[in-house]
Amino acid sequence: MNQLLSNIIKLSTGSIAVKIIGIVSLSIYTRIFAPEELALLPVYVFLTDFALVAFAFGVLPTFIKHLPGHIKKDIEVARGFCHQIATIFMLGVVLSICVYFIFLSQIQSFLTSRGFIVESIEVLAIGFFIGAIIRLTQYMMWAGANYNNDIKCSITGALLRPILAIIMLNMLGPGYFIHAIIMADLFVAILGVFFCRHLLFGPTKKVYTLKGIVKMSAPFSVETYVNFGRKEGDTFFVSLLGATELAIYHVAKTFINALLSMFQNVQKVITQKMAEINEEASELYQITAKLLSLLSPFMSFGVMAFAPLFVMVIAPPEYSEAALYGFLLAFTLHLTFLRMPSDRLLFTTADPIYRLYISSIEAFSLIGLMLLLVSDHELMGIVVAKYIAGFITLVMSLFFLARVKNISHSITFYIWPSFIALVASCLIFSGIYGRSDTGDWIVFGLGCFVLLDYAVICYLLNRDFVDNKIRVLVKKLSSSKN
Repeated sequence: MNQLLSNIIKLSTGSIAVKIIGIVSLSIYTRIFAPEELALLPVYVFLTDFALVAFAFGVLPTFIKHLPGHIKKDIEVARGFCHQIATIFMLGVVLSICVYFIFLSQIQSFLTSRGFIVESIEVLAIGFFIGAIIRLTQYMMWAGANYNNDIKCSITGALLRPILAIIMLNMLGPGYFIHAIIMADLFVAILGVFFCRHLLFGPTKKVYTLKGIVKMSAPFSVETYVNFGRKEGDTFFVSLLGATELAIYHVAKTFINALLSMFQNVQKVITQKMAEINEEASELYQITAKLLSLLSPFMSFGVMAFAPLFVMVIAPPEYSEAALYGFLLAFTLHLTFLRMPSDRLLFTTADPIYRLYISSIEAFSLIGLMLLLVSDHELMGIVVAKYIAGFITLVMSLFFLARVKNISHSITFYIWPSFIALVASCLIFSGIYGRSDTGDWIVFGLGCFVLLDYAVICYLLNRDFVDNKIRVLVKKLSSSKN
């Protein structure tokens, strides 16, 4: 097995371990903290991410793009580049902290008015600074392929957070949950600096100016804001509804986020292979697109069936509403499955502007739809907005693919599997989690029949593909790089 797949396995193993620890931790949090206090966790993540983006000038994408080459060629140049990026980035974070304190009273009033338990909210600013150190050291470890150390940092943080949260609760009582999270992050930051000491301490050579780095990073600035909107836009709008709603939404989304992070490892493999076989990337796209289209109903069914069960297991009864939203949010993964091949092909073989186009369409459609729907439909409006935005982004991704690569598909290529996934999953969900015995078993059986019928039809219509193309895909993904 080549080094690439070895690294992917390491990342996947570490990611799974961290997610399992995180799920266990969430189960503890939901039982020892009130929803009004637990809701501060996604708020803290939102504010920290914003602080790291607001005045970063897009330097982090530049960092990860150029640092690996510098590490291979000249460690002193790499070290000087790290110092310059860190200077710009940390100055931006300090500026973000200043802005945070300027609007501190308004933020505190906003959170208090919506039922959040807020104690010493000023301490979040320390978390911003610590988060910046963690982000920088993560990028240094990724650039140097130090995946083992990155995994150690992630697991350390995942283990320390619930331990410190329990200690703080017993020592100081409620209201200090975020303090415990920040203390755990401090340990992770110190560990990260230790692992990256060869890039932080020692002789340096500087081949760039600070102004030159900012100018070089300018094209990435807009993209970082867009990606922030895609990632955290729903947290902001749900926070408008109140602390309890945000806590429920956070619990509902945890299972989906865990699966999504694991799916991203598959994306990394596909991306690397498409970049490696640039001229043949379209062939790999055709295989992965058809494969995911055929398999997506089964993947969606599995996620949608287990998402409510996950909520019921990890959370007490006051979070029971999260089971429904966990089920509904699970279907958004179906659109992610279908989009992945076209996104990866455009990313690896097309002009980078198309990547920005697709990200912007997703971010602005999501934010616009949530703005329209959240006031009248609350959490259901957020879910519907994510559905519609995901579908719009899929359609636009296929549009750009047809325009740039001259690859097109019949709309039924996506509509038919999506319809089957939704119908079968809804029927099976109703059968498992319904309240009457006889009727629920009939509904459950009908859902299984729809899914089985789809499987048989797919095999009969695509027998050659199933028998031959899957072997081609496996061979392409596992072939050694000469």
